[in-house]
Amino acid sequence: MCKIKKNCNFCHSFTNEEVGDSDYGAIYDDNPTCFRYLDLDDDGNPIEGFDREIERDCCRLDFFMVLEHDEELKEMLSKEMDLTGRYDETYLRFKQKYS
Repeated sequence: MCKIKKNCNFCHSFTNEEVGDSDYGAIYDDNPTCFRYLDLDDDGNPIEGFDREIERDCCRLDFFMVLEHDEELKEMLSKEMDLTGRYDETYLRFKQKYS
């Protein structure tokens, strides 16, 4: 089981940026970055050696990224979706655990 830390790996703001479009949909950059630009220096260049593994106060945990690693939430979501087709209670539990 993975320990969920408030870091870039689980952050809502850390994503692959859309860099183009094709007949088949969006094209995304291979390397994810912080779309709030917190991993860039003042000139807009990536900060060399930026550590994405440490806990950061700027990170907002992404529900679906956390869900992939949290067995309790995964099981709760499965049951709730089967019963109601929604995930309101699972999301509330996520907020309780990680806020």
